Amino acid sequence: MYDPAGSTIALPQSDINPPFQITRRLHKEAHHTHGVRLAPNGNWEEEVKFIKHKILRFNAKLQKHFLTTYESMVAMRTWFEPSIYYASGVTRFTPDQCEQLQKLAWPAWLRALGYSSIFPKAVAHAPNEFGGIAMAHMLIMQGVKGLEMMLVHLRACTKVRKMITIGLEYLQLIAGTSTCPYRNTQSNIAYEMADWFTSIQTFLGNTGSHLEIISPGYFLP
Repeated sequence: MYDPAGSTIALPQSDINPPFQITRRLHKEAHHTHGVRLAPNGNWEEEVKFIKHKILRFNAKLQKHFLTTYESMVAMRTWFEPSIYYASGVTRFTPDQCEQLQKLAWPAWLRALGYSSIFPKAVAHAPNEFGGIAMAHMLIMQGVKGLEMMLVHLRACTKVRKMITIGLEYLQLIAGTSTCPYRNTQSNIAYEMADWFTSIQTFLGNTGSHLEIISPGYFLP
């Protein structure tokens, strides 16, 4: 069936309101998404540029409004971080890309919180229990949110769960192991794969963690 760009779909709303018209666009034309510009080819530069622009807008607003340190902390927790890390569960930014974005964002927020812009990173990202500020680290957030997304769907009886199960089984097949590669994160992959599943394996390996999934189709981790 041919569905040309520019055609419209009418969604009925009620007897009073007229139908809502949705104009179909090509994948390269669409710009309204659910929070992420997907990169099937593995090139996340478009999403990086989008987040850069968002960070610059946040920084401009932060300089414009004179907030107290408490108000700045509340704004960072409830306004900035949820917006920036909303799509972290599906992105695959490299460590260099994460560092590049953090260098753009955190100096402005550190100054707003009453700290020097060259405040030690280890203390800035350390939890409050150890005297840190507990600023979210983009690379860590990306890995944690990816794991959360995977586990949530593995516990649900949805089509996404079936797709994730197939992906895990394929990853195990490529790795040539008798168990899920997340159990032994040092497993060698036969060839270079740059997808969501291997990015989670890399994150687990870099943090010295592992995840044991006995049977993705039936076991609830």
